[in-house]
Amino acid sequence: MRPKGGEQLKEYETTFVLEAGLEEEALTQQIQRVEETIAAGGGEVTKVERWGIKRFAYLLKKRRQGYYVHIRFSAPEKLPRELESFYKLNEQVMRYLTVLSEPVKERPAATPEVAAREKVKNQAVTPEKGGEAPASPPEAH
Repeated sequence: MRPKGGEQLKEYETTFVLEAGLEEEALTQQIQRVEETIAAGGGEVTKVERWGIKRFAYLLKKRRQGYYVHIRFSAPEKLPRELESFYKLNEQVMRYLTVLSEPVKERPAATPEVAAREKVKNQAVTPEKGGEAPASPPEAH
């Protein structure tokens, strides 16, 4: 996808954690500010997911929980750096991560030879019927 300027847009995902104690209005305002930063940088938001308050595995800035937001967007390559600067300057953002979003590639269908090897590999080895289990080798003294 190319915008009017001709620069190639790429698909990105960003997840950021806001302070859990913020009022609903303040949360909405912070999310809108991120969306505006994306739009100002030539990007387009495709999906916003509010994951809500989650408990941290460890203390983070003396807090036990935070409000998670996940946004998918398409943008020029320079925008993630601008978004990172925005996050660093925003005191309500506790953590953030922006990654390039790549489509999930399906595994190719296995050839008959590969399927046969996998079947043999997954079969358990059992002693023959009516016979005894193989004896262990004699110990060396």
